[in-house]
Amino acid sequence: MPYTLALLITFLLTALLTGLIWTVQLVHYPSFLNVGSDSLSQYESLHRKRIFPLVGPLMVAELIATGYLTFTQLTNNYHILAALLLLPIWLHTWFFAAPAHFLLSKFGYDEKVIRRLVSSNWIRTLAWTIRLTIYFALVYTLMSDYPQGVT
Repeated sequence: MPYTLALLITFLLTALLTGLIWTVQLVHYPSFLNVGSDSLSQYESLHRKRIFPLVGPLMVAELIATGYLTFTQLTNNYHILAALLLLPIWLHTWFFAAPAHFLLSKFGYDEKVIRRLVSSNWIRTLAWTIRLTIYFALVYTLMSDYPQGVT
């Protein structure tokens, strides 16, 4: 696969996930506090069932695309940094976010768990935002290197 295509695919996947995480961070997770203790468990279960088919495949595709791009560009520190930023994203997802969602769906409303989920989710939000910034800069640089008038 040519570098340009791999970069654009990775950029697109990261952009989609960055938009999703900002929506979750600013709208969705804070709304858990307003759902109410009687219905949070059901609401949380519905959230997990609906968000996973959207986020899961995108995260796996992003991981594969990033891996391919990084291993074909091992001398580029920006690609290595962008790849390393997947570590806090995946670690937080598996070891904090997923267990917190499980607790909320199984045991219902717990303000402490919700507030920790909201505050700790900034790790993923910032990591994806930095990744997007790196890929935007790489795409911008690549596109500005193309000769004028070439279509």
